[in-house]
Parts: sequence; structure tokens; C-alpha cells
Amino acid sequence: APPFFSPVPVTDRSPAPAIATARVTRLGIAFRPRAKFPLHFERVASRRSSWSLRCYGEPRQLPGIAGVGTEPTTMDMGHGPRAGHPLITRRTCMRLSLGALIGHGLRPGPVLAQTRPLLHIRVVHTPVLIFAPLYVAIERGYFAQQGLETELIGTPGGASAFAVLASGRAEAAVGGLGAALFNAAARGLDFRVVGPAHLERPPVSTPLVVSRTSFESGAIRRTQDLRGKRVSVNVIGSATEFWLNAALLKAGLSITDVQMIEVNFPEVPAALANGAIAAGMLGEPLATLAEDRGQIVRLSDDFINGVQVTAVYFSGDFMRRHTREAVGFMAAWLRACRDLSGDGYRRPDVAKIVEKYTGVPADVVTRARPPFHEPNGKMNLNDFARLQDYFKRRGLLTYDHPLLPSAYIDTSFVQRALEIVGPFAPQ
Repeated sequence: APPFFSPVPVTDRSPAPAIATARVTRLGIAFRPRAKFPLHFERVASRRSSWSLRCYGEPRQLPGIAGVGTEPTTMDMGHGPRAGHPLITRRTCMRLSLGALIGHGLRPGPVLAQTRPLLHIRVVHTPVLIFAPLYVAIERGYFAQQGLETELIGTPGGASAFAVLASGRAEAAVGGLGAALFNAAARGLDFRVVGPAHLERPPVSTPLVVSRTSFESGAIRRTQDLRGKRVSVNVIGSATEFWLNAALLKAGLSITDVQMIEVNFPEVPAALANGAIAAGMLGEPLATLAEDRGQIVRLSDDFINGVQVTAVYFSGDFMRRHTREAVGFMAAWLRACRDLSGDGYRRPDVAKIVEKYTGVPADVVTRARPPFHEPNGKMNLNDFARLQDYFKRRGLLTYDHPLLPSAYIDTSFVQRALEIVGPFAPQ
């Protein structure tokens, strides 16, 4: 093993984790991913007291290395691979790098979990479909690869999530962009929005629903029929309220034309059945499950197109004390979002993961209306401004002058995570 090893993370355009770049005295190895495979080692420089080798493409297993394997390979010290010799896969290059690092007590760049104990963090969530990137990142080991052990915790919603973050009772949260966010930021609570969670496109994954009985009896057939009636959202002053207002506006009504009350998503079908509410917002996959049971009918599901209304949040303490792990969290999140792109939600393995965390059968998950997760972590600041303006007009904000994005948004974690996972390239 070389006596010195100083890793520098590099960007990899493939889905696999990036490989470290290393320079050492006596033996210098530079790992640089290339677009084509396989790879070879090429001697790129030599001096009396040092060597420099470059690894192109994808490494395979080296013989006689503990924990690596015994598949025969070659390491070419010239300017090309030796004909007829097996080459090396990228996994082995990573293992060799990490083995050298561990042997000398140093840390690799993008992969943390193999060199030190996992950092235990608490993440505020709600068990519905839009939180699926969390569940996928946990089950597929993306968080663990970044040195994180995640514990999911719940809150009633609204201001409590930000209070939990600011008080140090959680390190991260995924939730809506509501009045509570803006008020908490205006009060100077110690947290930041660090990335987008999801956006809605028709048919939306949080529709406005009514009971099947009311619909089939003719009592409520159109959104206009809700005037003066009780309609639920999971949290007043939340992103769900913004969605409800959009559905009402499309029908020529507004939020002031109905009696808005709070009902948690899992309780909506029962509240509709007993007449406590006439309609309600209901998130997937609960909407499809209630539909299968004959409990609800979707009254409106095309009232939003592309608006970002949920986000990932970090506590200030997590960002400052564990910056590397915070970047790793975002890298894991983006990898999971990419797994869910296209028909990702239709995959049986993904559906099983969602079933585990929401309790909704996998076959229901595959038929639910999926949300969209931004694979490169791009945030639309215009949507944030629209939400702030809406809650201001509703009289729900406790301050007078609009907050600038810099008061509550930090995009640096997404930018640094992209250095690990690279830009998204649809298959």
C-alpha cells in the first residue's frame, strides 16, 4: 500500500458512485471516469521518486487483494491495455481506493459509510406517496452509502415541523411550503429550504374528492356545488390549501366560498362517509385505495400544472456541524428521485417499498397518480414567491415585507450533491 493517499472527489456521469482521485508519493493513481468501457491503467508520468498511473473506464477485480476477489486482471504500465488480458471493473477501483484510505486512517470523498460510523439523523415525514424518495433512499442504501442512518419521525404538520428542526429534535424534514414556513423564516428560526420535494402535474396526486354516495345521488357533481359547504385540507395555511384554492378558482369559486376545515389525509374517507365534510383533498396512494373501496370519486384533478409546493429542509445545526453528511443526504435524495422518474412508480420493487412505509398495497401504488420529483434538484423561486403572495393575501403571514429567497433558501447543497451524482440523463 502506498504511504500517502489524499482523495479528491470527482464527478461521474454514470449512475454508480463517483470514484476518488488519488495522488501519492512513490505511486500516484488518478481515477478518472470515461464515457466508454472497459478500462486500462496507463502510465502518464514518472520521476525518480514517484510514479503516476491513470485508470480509464471501469475497473474489475484484482487478484490476491483481501475482500476484493481473485479474478485475474492486468494493470498496464504502458500506453494501452495488454491484449487478451481481462480488465478491471470500476467497483474494484473504488475498493482499492477505500482500502488504501482505511489502511492509512484517511477519509474518501463522496463515500462516507465505509470509513466511519453512520451518523444517526431524524427526518420529519408524512407516510404518503410524495415522500417516496425518502423511502427509496433508505431501502436501496443510498443514505447509508453517504454515512447516514435515518430515523423517520412524524408531526401533526404546519409550524411543528419547523419548530422541531429549529429546536434540534430533527435534522431534516420533507414537507409543504406553507404559511408556517414563511413565518418561521421571518422569525429567524434556524433552518433552510435546501431542495425541492415534488411538484404536481395533471392528473395530480392530491385530488379534490367527494363521497361516492354524494356524487351518485347528484348532491355534488361539480366543484361549483361545494359553495358554502365544508371542505377539508390536511393543514390550513399549507400547500394543500393552495391546491384547494386552485381547484376552486378553476370552477369560478375561491377559498372564501367554502368552509375550510382540517382533516388528516387518512381520515378523509370516513369524514366524507359520515357527512362531517362535503369534499376534501386526499393524497395518493390513499386516493386510489379509497377509490378501490368505493368510498370516493375524484371531483377535480387537473387544477395544478408544474407548481413546486413541497421541499426538503435542513436544520441549521445539521448544515453547519455535519456539512459533508448534509451534502450526502441531498445526493442520496437525488438518486432516489431519479429512480422514480418516468415509470419508476410502476416498478414492483418501488411499489413494495412504498407499501412498507405507507401501508397501502403495492398493486394500489402502481395504479396511483404519481407525483414528479425534480432529478437535478432545481428549485423554481417564482413558485415560492407565488405561495408567499397567496398566504399574504390570506392574512396568514405575521410580517409586512416579502422575504427574499436568501432568507430561507440555500441551494449550495444541491449544487455540491450534483458534483457527486452528476447531471441527470434520462434513459
